[in-house]
Amino acid sequence: MSSTGVTSGPSQIGGHVVWIKGAMNEMVGRMSGSESWKTSGRADQAHAIAEMRAAKSEGDTKIRLEDRGPTMLQMEGRMEGVAGMMLGCQGMVERGAQKCETARRKKTT
Repeated sequence: MSSTGVTSGPSQIGGHVVWIKGAMNEMVGRMSGSESWKTSGRADQAHAIAEMRAAKSEGDTKIRLEDRGPTMLQMEGRMEGVAGMMLGCQGMVERGAQKCETARRKKTT
């Protein structure tokens, strides 16, 4: 919740920050042998992934993914998937695959 009392929707950036915090907590737990730190870190990461997926869905609605042409979607999807693999971001890999699948469906209809 912000200082004005208004809550904002899901956020990719906020989700990534929470995921990093969770990864660090899990690492501290592994190094110290603390199950509570590991569990807390994993819970943060799961929450962060849910937030990032919600933000992605909200963003897809805003950019009207279904209105894009199949060639553009295919190109975007491939680039995003490769970038996701290079960065180790499963969300980018999934989003890239989704764009490629949408492009494939559009080409066959």
